[in-house]
Amino acid sequence: MTLTVDIEHTDGTVSTLNVLDSDDVGDPALPSLQAARIERELIRQPSQIDTAEFTVYREAWVDVEPKLDRTNDRVVVRESGAIIFGGRLDDWEFDGTVVSLLIDDPKRDAIDAEPSGPNDTFPPQKDSTIVTEILDRVPTVDEGTVETQQEALSFSESQAAAGKSLESLARDADAECRYRTTESGFEFDYVNRLGADRSDETLSPANATVLGEPRIREQTRENVTHVRVLGANEGTAQISSEAVVSSFDPATDRAVYRNRTDKNIQTQDRADSLAQTLVDEYDGAREYIEVELEIPRSVDPERGDTFGVSLPAFGIDETLRITMLERLIDEAGDRFRAVLSNRRHTTDLQSEQNAKSIDEFREGNAGQYFFAPQGSPVSEPVADGVSREWEIFKPTDVVGEFDERLFISSESYFGRVVSGGHSHSVTGTSHSHSVSVSDHTHQL
Repeated sequence: MTLTVDIEHTDGTVSTLNVLDSDDVGDPALPSLQAARIERELIRQPSQIDTAEFTVYREAWVDVEPKLDRTNDRVVVRESGAIIFGGRLDDWEFDGTVVSLLIDDPKRDAIDAEPSGPNDTFPPQKDSTIVTEILDRVPTVDEGTVETQQEALSFSESQAAAGKSLESLARDADAECRYRTTESGFEFDYVNRLGADRSDETLSPANATVLGEPRIREQTRENVTHVRVLGANEGTAQISSEAVVSSFDPATDRAVYRNRTDKNIQTQDRADSLAQTLVDEYDGAREYIEVELEIPRSVDPERGDTFGVSLPAFGIDETLRITMLERLIDEAGDRFRAVLSNRRHTTDLQSEQNAKSIDEFREGNAGQYFFAPQGSPVSEPVADGVSREWEIFKPTDVVGEFDERLFISSESYFGRVVSGGHSHSVTGTSHSHSVSVSDHTHQL
């Protein structure tokens, strides 16, 4: 096995670097040398990028560094000539006689490309058509395999990077996507399902297809019956959709709700689609299982593959899917570290909770609200040259501000008149009055 890193420069030249073998640094007493690490995920946060790290000799690297154009140079990693990863060079780190190269996959170009306008909307149409239009903003990534998952899906963007929008669209349409490096460039795939169905193969210590001790990341039963998706706006104007599991019986079952907030959802059908995707996953896998395994190189798994998993010591005998796959080459050998789960969209690990949008925190009370000025409202004239000024009290212990809103209400206004003493003059023409009184008597 030979690993090489090719850096294709903008002038047409290529710099080739050999990745260290794990035994190239010969002192076994030294800390483990990581020669290579490639990490891919099935479902990513919209801004998350697949990454890789490769270790090369410093002596070879110093000849390449002056030629680098980090923005435009393309990086291609090959194993015995075949492409196994590619993208853009993110950074490098020196460590004695070696250098670690940190590489982002081609999604980096989709994140860096021109963002959308402030309110770009797509009326109901095939999601594959929306993919094509968004991808047009990324000139360095070509359309690969793009399959229609929804015939009439609307979508919206607001100052959003193309990479984030494509990831969000895939989630709403229950599709899966990936970026690939080819001989000629970068490509984007948007399909129903990544990976293969290998459920007839079982990962188990008994089969020698699990190395070391498995780690159970999650094994929880969740009887969720209702999912509510909350989108843009607030209060009665907020976009919302609710979906219910098919097995729910209101006469006998207690309702158990989960909310999902995404302020980028501005259309009802998009909220409906996501709510149904989430509730179907809860309904299909009431027990949420997530395990982390080390798998031998010989198994050769791919992101999205489905395997049978048998871990008798933990009471697990399930069909699970690879949601995260990391290939590791170090002094311990060449192997995979995989996370397998029976869910994709409804996972809720602590690391993912920390990455949630601030908009989700705003679902309820974002903190202490206070209004200014204190006391009764004050009406004052405002005109050219006539201003109204006041101070707003801000507590000294405020940690963060999510909203600052100024409400101004206009009303009809009649200027004050102050009397300073005055007179009125009235002029009338000469005239007379004729009065006629009929005869009458008064009785006393």
